[in-house]
Order: sequence, then C-alpha cells, then structure tokens
Amino acid sequence: MELPFYLEPLGSYHEIISHPYNVDEAVSVAVFHEHRIAFYYWADWTKGIIHGRPKEQPPTLVTFDWHEDTASPCADECRELEELDLSRLSNIAFFSWAKLNPLNDGHILSAAYLNLLADIFIVCKQKIGDHPVLTDIYGNEHRIYCFSCAEEMRQVLVQYSSEREIYLDVDLDFFTESDDPHGGGNNISLVSESVIESIFNPHSTIMKFVLPRLAGMTIALEPEFCGGISNMYALFHALEKSIFNGALLSGKTTWKK
Repeated sequence: MELPFYLEPLGSYHEIISHPYNVDEAVSVAVFHEHRIAFYYWADWTKGIIHGRPKEQPPTLVTFDWHEDTASPCADECRELEELDLSRLSNIAFFSWAKLNPLNDGHILSAAYLNLLADIFIVCKQKIGDHPVLTDIYGNEHRIYCFSCAEEMRQVLVQYSSEREIYLDVDLDFFTESDDPHGGGNNISLVSESVIESIFNPHSTIMKFVLPRLAGMTIALEPEFCGGISNMYALFHALEKSIFNGALLSGKTTWKK
C-alpha cells in the first residue's frame, strides 16, 4: 500500500503562528517525543514541501540539548539518505521514525548531509569533543560548534552570520542536571524556572539574536531523560511561559515581546 503524500509522524504536533518579529510572516513550532523527528520538520521547512516556500539556503541550527547528538551517518546510512525521496512528507515521516538512529543522536548530521541545515551551534552539558567538518552530498561543508553556555555561543554566532535564517531546537533534557555521563539516570534534578527564563525570554541576549532570524522551532520532550513524564511537563511549561503567550496548540499562541 502506498503511503499518502502528507503524513505527520505519530505523536508529533505543530502550530503555525505569527513570526516574533516579521509581522507579514508566519513560523511553525513543532513538538514531539523522539528528537530524531526534528529531521522531518527541517526537511519540510527547508524544502518547502507543505509549509512555506523552498529556502534559497539552509538555515543555521541553534540547539540546546544535554547531549551533543552529533553522531555521523555511516556509509550505509549515507546511502539510505541519498535514496530518500525528499518530495514526499510520508516518506520523510517514515524515515525519521524507522530509519534514523533510534538513540536519537544522528538526526542533526543526517540533515546536514542532505543540506537541510547549514552550520550547527550546540549548547550542551555532555563532555564536548572535537568535530570534523562534514561534507554533504553536494560538496558543501558544514561546521559544528559546541558550547557550555548560551552566552559563549552568542558571541561566536553574532560573528558568524547575521543574514542566514535560524532553526531553534530545544531538547527538554537540557534543563536537567545529572551525574550520569550519558545524561538521565536515577539522580536527576531540574534547573529552576528562572534559569530557563534567563535564556529563553525574548529579551535575553541570545533570543534577541535568534528570534528576528527564526525560520522554525522544534521541541523534543524525551521524558525518559527528564526524570519522567511529570518532570517533562514541568519543564515544558517553564519553557512555554518563558517565550510564548498562551498554550502551544491552543490556536491562541503568540510570542512574548
């Protein structure tokens, strides 16, 4: 049986809301459990399959995550990526769920390999390693920059490019503290709401750079790395009220000013 043209990954949701700065534009915010599903939305938004027009150049990725999530696709995975039909969202939805690494650490460089993303800026809590330049299927180079805090990233980001659009990506486990080298585990604590607000309120130094250039936002819930579903909801609510007015998916969401 052939899949329909349009298919959104199971358990994922998106809302199209007015752009935080550009009054004549709209932007999508997507929410899902497994972080690899971000690949689906980046493909849709960059290629302009359903939502918006194809982009002349791929946006920069700005992501906040406990983990780096920068596993490179192996040779077999590269071949599968090259064979992926990027004109059909149903194919991308299935690929994101069933073919990308189930450890949820390969979606970023898989997207970069297909030139769905430009360079990648990561704020993470995992031990930061060195990253080679990734060359995509068209011969373009993609660089990965990792930082321990938002202000360090901002200082590099503002020198990097002021013209290119940005995808903002947040994994809720970024708002946890864990002594496990892989994150999660049995000894998790949550950062305070004030810490979350200090980064994501629209007047923070990093958001004042990101939001005018925003081309889409993805939020990964991943409750197993947040210490459970209750913690996940608490963190989601703290993020939501830091950056939005109203509840996401209510049809009444706007960006805080």
